[in-house]
Amino acid sequence: MSNADENGCMLDAIGNEKKQDSVFFVGPPLGNSILGGRELLGFAMLQLLKLGSKREVHSVSFERIAVLNLRGFLLGFFGYINGLSRSRILGIQLELVREPKAVVFLNGSNFGELFRALSSNRVPAQKVTFFHNVEARFFLGLFLSAPSFRSLGILIVNFLAERKAVKYSDTLIALSRRDSEVLGRLYGRCADYIFPLVIKDHSQSNASQDFFHTPNQLFLLFVGGSFYGNRDGVLWYVKNVAPRVNLPLYIVGNGFEELRSKLEVPGRVHVIGRVEHLAPWYRRALAVVAPIWDGSGMKTKVAEALMFGKKVIGTPEAFAGYEDALPDAGWICKSVDDFKGAIDKVQRCPPLSFDPILRSLYEAHYSEEAGARRMSVILAEIEQRAKSVGR
Repeated sequence: MSNADENGCMLDAIGNEKKQDSVFFVGPPLGNSILGGRELLGFAMLQLLKLGSKREVHSVSFERIAVLNLRGFLLGFFGYINGLSRSRILGIQLELVREPKAVVFLNGSNFGELFRALSSNRVPAQKVTFFHNVEARFFLGLFLSAPSFRSLGILIVNFLAERKAVKYSDTLIALSRRDSEVLGRLYGRCADYIFPLVIKDHSQSNASQDFFHTPNQLFLLFVGGSFYGNRDGVLWYVKNVAPRVNLPLYIVGNGFEELRSKLEVPGRVHVIGRVEHLAPWYRRALAVVAPIWDGSGMKTKVAEALMFGKKVIGTPEAFAGYEDALPDAGWICKSVDDFKGAIDKVQRCPPLSFDPILRSLYEAHYSEEAGARRMSVILAEIEQRAKSVGR
């Protein structure tokens, strides 16, 4: 049950009365539709906290606010971004005064101003930041892809906010060793835990649904929203790989409809855009293509492919963080020839429509069950550290 507090925070409490020593899960709203990779991961982490913690879990979300004036832009440099504000920070502080042994779990590293404020006011909560990616690295890629004063401002604002999260957190959790190393280079502190991406199993959703909207021919599948890494990767594939292979590529993902005129090649590349259900597309695809050359974090499409028992043809960037799944997960491609060779091999010798080995990799490393085991260990160690310092 949700209810709004006077400072605009949404507190989703489990049970009717609050217990001591709660976990506060803080981040952007997950919404009713969780198709995006960040939303899928955020939703999964919230569920893992509920499964792995003996504490009561509250979800505190900030509605994103569009920056419409100079004041809003300048406030971003002080850490007030993505809906975080002084009044909302005060609301959380008031909650924590009543629960001095709480754990505050940041779902994303660009809310660092909250932890700075909690530290300045000596609020004795355990402060944990979960990095979906290294935001400074991600927005550097966005700036280099489309340089502008706006993208430069976004980069600086997120760097400053993330630096506060690193400085004032008690515990840092990153998706991969690579992200942890980047944190070390940028901010002088590596992650305390590596926690590979986890997504909820939706492979059985709409199992009885007709596949009317999916093609009858053999095809390759690309899944992802149109952020810069996906856009640049797909454009590269259409220009360099598609003319040299016979298997058509279908592009599924929110926002790609706007790029249909640039991407579609009759008989070779088809843009579908946003779909209500991904399951039919994964089930019918011969393999998943991930030509991603830049980014941070881990790519959800790889875990989803494994969930559906599908191999992935992707770049080293696409497989970042998936070391535990290699080499079974697919083919790492570093050039046009690599992509062509892998696709030709898939066409000559089609893989299983559902490979149980790939599914077992998902279950062992990227499922909610695997994540719950990891989360239980991390929370137990956080609580033990809190006791050792007298909190």
